[in-house]
Formats: sequence, structure tokens, C-alpha cells
Amino acid sequence: METTTSLQSGGPGRRGRGGQIGTTCILAVALFLLAIAMGTNLFFTPKFKAIFADFGAALPVPTLLLIRVSDVVCAGWFVVIPLVVLVFVLALLLTWLVDYRATLVLGLLVCLLSLVYLITAPLLFILPLVQLVQDIRGSP
Repeated sequence: METTTSLQSGGPGRRGRGGQIGTTCILAVALFLLAIAMGTNLFFTPKFKAIFADFGAALPVPTLLLIRVSDVVCAGWFVVIPLVVLVFVLALLLTWLVDYRATLVLGLLVCLLSLVYLITAPLLFILPLVQLVQDIRGSP
């Protein structure tokens, strides 16, 4: 006969699964956000780079840094993508076989950094474009 505590905790042998499932979901969101960030590096950044090169615009340092990072990702995408998948698989194995707390921190950190990148990257391209349009119009 089961006791009240074993019924409340989900039965014997089921403790700790909620943390693992939650960590796995956070890792999946982190992988999704990272895929979007890498997609912007692979597809959108080279187009903005060409626009800035055509006009010969002087770019701020953060925009130049973003373009350099994009160049590295574009040149080594065949290494970067398998490396990201490998880290994700290792994090899943660590989550389910060892302890989910370490990968929870990793997943949250990747989510945070990806969100910061996805918010700042468009700004780093839009602000120089606004300046470029103002220069073309002759506005101060």
C-alpha cells in the first residue's frame, strides 16, 4: 500500500525528473535561439556588410566586431554547427545521466546571451543605416 508521501511525490523512483525535463526544455530553447542567431550571421550580416561596403560608410566599432564574428561563423560554419550540436548532446547526456543543475546554468546562460545578441545585432546595423541615409539626404 502506498503512503501519502509517495503519492504526492509521484511514486518511488520518479523524484528529480521535473528538474531534468525543465532543464531539457531550457536547453531546447537555447538551441533554438542559438540557431536563429547563427542564421542571422550566415544570411543577413553579409548583406548588410555589402551595403556598407558599397557606400563606403565608416562603421562604429561594435558593428565592425559583429561583422568580424559573422565572417568567422560564415567561414567556419561546417565546424561551428557540428560543435554546437555536440555541446548540446553532451549537455543532454549530462542532464539525464549526471546532474541537471550544471546544464541548467549553461542553458540559461546561452538563452540570455542569444537574446542579448538578437536584440543588439539589428540595432548595430540599423543605426549606421540611419546615419548613412541622413548623410545621403544632407541632413545634420
